[in-house]
Amino acid sequence: MDRAKLQRKERMIAAIIRQYFRALEANDSEAVELESVDLCSATSWLLEEHLKCAPDWDSEQRWLDGVIDSNVVDLAKLCVQIEGKVVWGLSEDPGGKQWSEPLWARMHASDEGLEQYEIRFGHANEEESSEVEFGFYQTISSNRVKSEVPDRRVFKFAFSGGLQRR
Repeated sequence: MDRAKLQRKERMIAAIIRQYFRALEANDSEAVELESVDLCSATSWLLEEHLKCAPDWDSEQRWLDGVIDSNVVDLAKLCVQIEGKVVWGLSEDPGGKQWSEPLWARMHASDEGLEQYEIRFGHANEEESSEVEFGFYQTISSNRVKSEVPDRRVFKFAFSGGLQRR
């Protein structure tokens, strides 16, 4: 894993979270939506960086295409939770089939950076992966309804990091 790339992506996410909360405070729904899209995209980029070191994920043969059906929840000041699905495909067939896997993330930022985060991804049971129909579009909602933290055992991968974990 390229530590410099990882840290850059963590700083980017922290900046997006700060912007997201500024938009919330300004009651600017369009800006909240834009920052939610950016946050989901940046989270998939951070996930992709972690997956490069995961023995059960072939980063050379698979690529991530983004997050769909996501929900961004503000839990506390500069703390968010994301739930959704990550779409992925095979590198050898970029126009071919794609699949989706569940995503859950919780991130806490500060003025200094991304203090801590946890990202969970993928069905523990690979047979549950679902094929995505082409023509999907990204739906993102932002609200204050927090869902329960899902059991770690339903996810194949779990990653954590941030300034507090160094």
